[in-house]
Amino acid sequence: MPHPSDPLYDAQWHLALIGDMPTVWDDYTGAGVSVGIYDSAIQYAHPELAANYDATKHLVFEGTVYDAAYTGPAKDGNPHGTEHGTHVAGVIAAALDGKGSVGVAPGASLTGFDIFNPATPLYVNMGTLTGLYAALAQGALLDVVNNSWSFRSSFYYSHNVIRPDTVDFQIAGIWEDLAENGRGGLGTIVVKGAGNDYWNAQSIGLNVSRHVVVVGSVTEDGLAADYSNHGANVLVSAPAGYNMVTVDILGEEGWNWNGGGDNDYTNQFGGTSGAAPVVSGVAALMLEANETLGWPDVRDILALSATHTGSAIGAASTGFENGTWVVNGADSWNGGGLHYHVNYGYGVVNGSNAVRMAEAWGLFGAPRTSTNESFVDLSGKANLAITEQPAIYTLSLTSDLVVEQVDVTLRFVNSTFPVLSAELIAPDGSVHPLLYYDTPSITYADVIWRFSVEGLRNVAAEGDWSIRVSRAGGPSGQLTDVQFRIHGRAEGADDVYHFTDEFSAMAALDPARRLVDDGDAGLDWLNMAAVRGDIRLDLREGAFSTLEGGQFIEIAAGTVIENAVTGDGDDVIFGNSADNALHGGRGNDIYYVNGAGDGSFEKAGQGTDLVAANIDYTLAAGSAVETLRTTANGSLTALDLTGNRLAQTIIGNAGDNVLHDGGKGAADVMKGLGGNDVYRVFNAADLIAEGAAQGEADRVMAAVDYRLGAGVHVERLTTNGSVGTAAIDLTGNGFAQEIVGNAGDNVLTDGAGAADHLRGLSGNDTYRIYTSGTTIVEGAAQGASDKVAAAVDYALAAGVHVEAMSTLSAGGTAAVKLTGNELAQAITGNAGDNVLGDGGGAGDVLSGFLGDDTYIVRSAATTIVEVAGRGTDRVATAVDYALGAGADVEVMTTISAAGRAAIDLTGNELGQRIYGNAGDNRLEGQGGTDRLSGLGGADSFVFASALGSDNVDTITDFGVGEDVLLLSASIFAALAQGALAAAAFLANATGLAGDADDRIVYRTDTGSIFYDADGTGTAAGIHFATITAGLALTSADFSVA
Repeated sequence: MPHPSDPLYDAQWHLALIGDMPTVWDDYTGAGVSVGIYDSAIQYAHPELAANYDATKHLVFEGTVYDAAYTGPAKDGNPHGTEHGTHVAGVIAAALDGKGSVGVAPGASLTGFDIFNPATPLYVNMGTLTGLYAALAQGALLDVVNNSWSFRSSFYYSHNVIRPDTVDFQIAGIWEDLAENGRGGLGTIVVKGAGNDYWNAQSIGLNVSRHVVVVGSVTEDGLAADYSNHGANVLVSAPAGYNMVTVDILGEEGWNWNGGGDNDYTNQFGGTSGAAPVVSGVAALMLEANETLGWPDVRDILALSATHTGSAIGAASTGFENGTWVVNGADSWNGGGLHYHVNYGYGVVNGSNAVRMAEAWGLFGAPRTSTNESFVDLSGKANLAITEQPAIYTLSLTSDLVVEQVDVTLRFVNSTFPVLSAELIAPDGSVHPLLYYDTPSITYADVIWRFSVEGLRNVAAEGDWSIRVSRAGGPSGQLTDVQFRIHGRAEGADDVYHFTDEFSAMAALDPARRLVDDGDAGLDWLNMAAVRGDIRLDLREGAFSTLEGGQFIEIAAGTVIENAVTGDGDDVIFGNSADNALHGGRGNDIYYVNGAGDGSFEKAGQGTDLVAANIDYTLAAGSAVETLRTTANGSLTALDLTGNRLAQTIIGNAGDNVLHDGGKGAADVMKGLGGNDVYRVFNAADLIAEGAAQGEADRVMAAVDYRLGAGVHVERLTTNGSVGTAAIDLTGNGFAQEIVGNAGDNVLTDGAGAADHLRGLSGNDTYRIYTSGTTIVEGAAQGASDKVAAAVDYALAAGVHVEAMSTLSAGGTAAVKLTGNELAQAITGNAGDNVLGDGGGAGDVLSGFLGDDTYIVRSAATTIVEVAGRGTDRVATAVDYALGAGADVEVMTTISAAGRAAIDLTGNELGQRIYGNAGDNRLEGQGGTDRLSGLGGADSFVFASALGSDNVDTITDFGVGEDVLLLSASIFAALAQGALAAAAFLANATGLAGDADDRIVYRTDTGSIFYDADGTGTAAGIHFATITAGLALTSADFSVA
């Protein structure tokens, strides 16, 4: 927020001492939070108060509405008495309206209860106080109640809070009820000034109620005010002094402006009457920021967020201070214990710190209320004589409790309070004064008094609890009984370590505070919501963090901190291998998340934020992060990144990423960078940026019609839901994509550029292919007549249940190559030189039409349809294969000449050229004049069809002693089965049998091989094979079967 335009804002020095309030008012003004003011009448017609006043909550008592409106000058003879409530109201909630002054919570609603009007039953000094009690009980309808009033500091027996017959006991009981039942069980926040007698604040019975926020006062220079009561029961202090600027009675009736000015305002207010409403205003801001805070939560936050003031820690007291600052034995605040002073409590209330902590507080667990708080009692008989020499009584406690507040009840006999000193010595060694020689002169024969100790927050309760007593003259007395009731929470493994802007100062006093050492398991938090500087926070074990570029904290070896929340700076947060919950607060934050369960949380308007992940990551719903990306652009780790329904730029890395726009919402920009990325699209306006060479199988999954933008190097485009029946149109671009439909009848069109991958799923889909590298996936029962129409070479992928493949046009002459898969297809070429291949499974029907076609066969069941006169055609097979009758194919080969698979090739009644590979092939020409080439390996050349002049096969590379000529016994009937007998074989230059036993004759000069059924008999030899001439062929090179 810019500097407020209210003309008196700069004169309101107290606002400058409680944090950056204009920044708080950007988000919170206390709107929706009701504050009750128990005081004198309020001139709520004042322009600064009118809009914020809620008269509907005025007390109705015995049928009468008690309006707290100011009606005129003093009713009780005090010339300033009746202005008091109006002053308090202005401190809390004067409007932020460009006029006059500003309240701490300028949007809070106010309701007054005039308890200083002696003409009403609400009067605080009325003989019968049922009206006052009713007014106080009305606080159950309110969120915060302010009490800028008190009984005198006295230790008077009549104001002993533990005596049921006293006013203080009754009022403390009402306040306890407000804590238990107000705000729907979360508890009304009760705020009270410590008093203005410069005495021990414990001497007022109402000040020892643990349900009350007791507030001390400081002056403009941050020092203890000379009037402010002090004691171990003060929770925080607030600026008030003597010259606060606030709303006054209109005109001349009020206190007016000292020194000349606008008399509708005053610059003469102060006392703890002015300090308490500052805290009440801060409490209202806190409750707007987090309406689920329980009353103990509010007290915790006020203490943890308060700021050191006055004398230095470790230095002597100054001014009107009583004693010095102590640091308790906690380990959870700025790396160690909290500072505490009897004048200031935990320090001056800090509105901006408190609001930031309140925003974050719900992260740390369920609200603390009266129903879930814990306590432990410890008591004993001291029977100590009180002398001038200190005496100590100690009780030991075994407990897992962590302290929030301690009630100490002591019984004294024959004791004079002004000369007594009583101190609590806690298990952490810290000393907390209860009585210290500054009370009114009063002697009791027998008195029990309760004291409240606030300064032990977050200290472990286990250990020795001691009371040390002495006297400075006067009669001897006795401390007979000691009782401690220690309120707190059970120590668990789930720890919260709180940090504020005071860390650097505290770490300078104790460098050990820089080490975060969590020795137990559990889900732990670093709460840095109240740190305003730029944090570089690293949760990894052994890592160092910085604050504003300087030294900050270190995570100890073996320590795992799962979660963190930072403040208003431009923070950089590194998660660790655990599941982290990371909240960057305001500022332009960067999150480095390392765990699959990490959450990064940002509210709208809190900066331009970025999440960098090195694991799969989904932005939390509503998290207003503008950029989601991987940790390192060059990393090859495959990550899934998912946005939410807000607009993001989502950036992958060089690995195989899945980028999800987060569902139906704002349009995102998604950049996969390298790797095979998947983009999940729910908005047709999503922009995908995928550059060249940034992956080979990038994919878009669209729930809407989607066309890839030009220049987007995405390989896959699919529907987002496979079972949907909507006919979603998907179109690629000039680069290679996989395009996937759904259960409807999709038309999937590649981009007429590089290779695509098409998947129709169910329905009768049509795949229009313009790129030879495009692939198709079509499952079983996903359509009865799926079809591929290709303008380019195309091969079906394994498992694709497409029933028909064709060229885009049967009359086209482009040499298109079509290949099926292991399932059955009808594959049809065109008038060009096609290559048609089956898929190696079920029998396909391959029809080449015109042109010199090549059939690639991987299934023995494939049928080739090729008509004579339609080109010079070829079969290349990876399996044993026999040409069907009538298939006019000229060449048969194995799929690879260098392959070593033992493949059997069988021609048909027509002549073919048949080639094996480097393996042990079985080649059979069948009918016709065939040319057989075994290539490498121990090949078998089979002759099993009727011999004749039109059925002479040529073997181009027969290897003596390795290959074999395999003769069918049914054709070569004159031969005995098995190895050819040596006597049955003859090699010569004539090709004629030499004797009656010769059956196979090899003509050495021509390579011709003849079968002679009767040797030198009458039957002529039949030429059935030709091999290389001049080989040392023997009978061992033949076998008959």
